[in-house]
Amino acid sequence: TSGIPQSNWNEIKGDADNMKYLKSVTKLAFEPGTKYDYNNNDVFLQRRIIEKITGLPYALFVTDNLFRPSGIKSAIFDPKETDTLIARSYNDEKVQDSLQWEIDGWPALNLLDFYKWSECISSFRLITPASTKEILSPFSTDDQTGLGHGTVEGKTLTTHRHDGTAKNYQALLISNANSSRTIILMTNNKQGNLDAISKSVISILEGKQYIQVRRSFVDDFEKSLENMNGEQTLALYRKIKVEQPDQYSFDGEKMLNQVGYFFLNNKKFADAITVFTFNTKLFPNSGNMFDSLAEAYYVEGNRSKALENYIIALKLDPNLESARKMIQELK
Repeated sequence: TSGIPQSNWNEIKGDADNMKYLKSVTKLAFEPGTKYDYNNNDVFLQRRIIEKITGLPYALFVTDNLFRPSGIKSAIFDPKETDTLIARSYNDEKVQDSLQWEIDGWPALNLLDFYKWSECISSFRLITPASTKEILSPFSTDDQTGLGHGTVEGKTLTTHRHDGTAKNYQALLISNANSSRTIILMTNNKQGNLDAISKSVISILEGKQYIQVRRSFVDDFEKSLENMNGEQTLALYRKIKVEQPDQYSFDGEKMLNQVGYFFLNNKKFADAITVFTFNTKLFPNSGNMFDSLAEAYYVEGNRSKALENYIIALKLDPNLESARKMIQELK
């Protein structure tokens, strides 16, 4: 919620390059505290603050103060091509991704260490229940936090969910105290379906009928979407819905919402608005859909249409604090 602008991550080549860019910033993307933006620059600056205060390199600080108390022994920071124990990530054409990252500070964990991390968070070994609850409090309902999503009741982390994607790596952690169950899924060939797989795993463990795992529309057609506008994308959506109804999940609002944000993140505002508008017609009672449409209008610069749709979003879902804050700003 800092308002610090996003870097052009396709052009950034290392920490020094990114710091040079941030020092040249003269205007914030939005007033701090009024919006939420998933932005690695916030994490980048947190790392620099830690190094300034402790006098230690970030990786050494994390190893000594977080990983060692957690029993994590095999973490590798910022893997290089020479690291033999790293599972390389590949696309569907079996082309390997580069292990070069825009900025440093990323630890790679194996499955056992990831589980140790989950248990450490659940047992409050590093921070108190009160601090854990604070970190898990999102800016608005659907936003992630530093620990993903979760609920703390008293001194129990009742639920914890955290997911992440980088290139063709994807991971998902789901922990539930009531069922004493933790599910961790990791892949080096992203298909965008770990959430669906986890739901099927839970159904099987509970002896229930499980739902067929569907493919990710955005991941499968990303290259095509890069060269299509909003109307062409909706035409493709209708075509696939008729020809491959069992391959993709057409019964929820998430699919086209992802497509809309694909366009929005690529600054194709008119195309994002086209897709979001279509989705509000499919799901007219979803506050989240109108919130997404309002965000697209806001980023485009159409404040009146943004306000109109934020008002609708808040009316449909009074818990959308982000919409409430944006209405105040726009008024």
